[in-house]
Amino acid sequence: MSDAAAGQATYLRDGAAIYRRSFAIIRAEADLSRFTPEQAEILDKALEAAGVPHTIETYHAAHGFAVPDNPPYDVEAAQRHWLALQLLFEVALPG
Repeated sequence: MSDAAAGQATYLRDGAAIYRRSFAIIRAEADLSRFTPEQAEILDKALEAAGVPHTIETYHAAHGFAVPDNPPYDVEAAQRHWLALQLLFEVALPG
């Protein structure tokens, strides 16, 4: 009797399949295209009022754009992201 027939859950065991399935779920659930400029402004004001140092950046690229071996990889967005990340590291991790 198979695990499914016995009422037990079946799990992916192949690492590549897990990776593909995980990113498929993330892409489906994390559609940040719905994050509007108005919402960004509200977030900016709330963080500012709370005294939280921050930068809000919008990348017109699909989720996962900065990972070279990921299907939505976007060279220009990844380069921009990397420069912003390096600046963050310089400011937040001095020395």
